[in-house]
Amino acid sequence: MKFKASLFASLFAAPLLATPVTSDNTFGIVKVESPRTATIISATWEACGGGPIKVKDVVTTTNLTQGDALYYWEGTTLKVLTLNASKQWEAPNIVGSNGDFEPGTGEGDVDYTVPRGTALVVVRSNTANPFYVYGQYSDSAVADVNIEGGRTGILACPKAADFDLNNSSSVWTIKVGDSVVGPNNGDMIRIPTTGGFFNTYTYRGGEDNQWHGTIIDPVNPKITLAGVSVDNYIDTTDCVIPAGEGFFYVNTRASGTTITISWL
Repeated sequence: MKFKASLFASLFAAPLLATPVTSDNTFGIVKVESPRTATIISATWEACGGGPIKVKDVVTTTNLTQGDALYYWEGTTLKVLTLNASKQWEAPNIVGSNGDFEPGTGEGDVDYTVPRGTALVVVRSNTANPFYVYGQYSDSAVADVNIEGGRTGILACPKAADFDLNNSSSVWTIKVGDSVVGPNNGDMIRIPTTGGFFNTYTYRGGEDNQWHGTIIDPVNPKITLAGVSVDNYIDTTDCVIPAGEGFFYVNTRASGTTITISWL
């Protein structure tokens, strides 16, 4: 998947805090606070009444601005909606060279349904206020994600709980065909952070069969080497992804070896 360079460089996966509200039905509200222009989110909930949720209903638009964009995938095709003056999502008029959008991006369909666990990207012009993802809470089936060998996919855990990579057997499975294989040695999970950096988690198969995080030390983020101040990266096996946070998964298997990631 490719975004235009300015969008991709600003991508930030914000932590999402789930707050269920109970009535005759149980509804979920996710508060999204991000200082970055683009934020990976998850279709964590189903539509009110059950079943896949329409893409126009995933995100509340109260704190969004006319011209903001919502990207989603229809199969392997990237689609986009934009926000109009009435705070409604609509298909943009993409003609010629696709205007401001990445070449190859198609006009979205506001009524397209996205399965629970689908990753979407919200692109905002004003990041001062939070926005919200909502719907009816459900433990029903979620979308499988296929990633070809040598490629990167975008994932978003649909669980309303933190995702511990080193205690993940009850959260997801990774298969090649019908065989459960787990992550490959060298597979990476990358989470954009503020400042244009990434926290990277790498699977070390054959060593200790655990994910190791290479992250910027939150206590001492800078060190001096040869008189130059550089980012202080540390190695950790405390590899926890907050509830609802989106991330990139790099499949390091050979080209032609597709993995299927299934949320349980």
